[in-house]
Amino acid sequence: MMRVLAVCLCIAVLSAGGASFAFADDGKPPKELVEELSKVAHDGFLTVKNPQGQTIVKPEDAKKLKFPIINYEEREKAVARGYLSATAKWCGLKWEQDYFKPYVKSLQVEHGKKWTPHQYAYAEVLHGVAMGVETREKKGEKCSDAEKKRVAALAKK
Repeated sequence: MMRVLAVCLCIAVLSAGGASFAFADDGKPPKELVEELSKVAHDGFLTVKNPQGQTIVKPEDAKKLKFPIINYEEREKAVARGYLSATAKWCGLKWEQDYFKPYVKSLQVEHGKKWTPHQYAYAEVLHGVAMGVETREKKGEKCSDAEKKRVAALAKK
């Protein structure tokens, strides 16, 4: 179900355009990018519908889910991982198996039952939004062998 949500939000982000940002040497995305994508993900997360036409987040729950749903550090991780997943996909690597699933697993290990299902879902949606933006940025470019090796070395971390 969250995959449908992420796809819908990615389409919205891709069609809306977006700015290009350079990541810092430490691999962290710029704060402006994290904030911009976090807001897009939050707004879409509250209103997007599943294939049956029902909103994913119930109206009574939406009122409780004030921005931000997760802290800045976790949003930063979601955006960074989304960009990494997009680059892996662009390079022909198994992005879902080697980049997305380990990210979700790390959230579960770190947060366990402390997070609500909405927090997990939001982190996944934000990952998808970031992935969509980077996919658009890389459109028409070719992944070099050096980039593929660099990204492959980051798998499952």
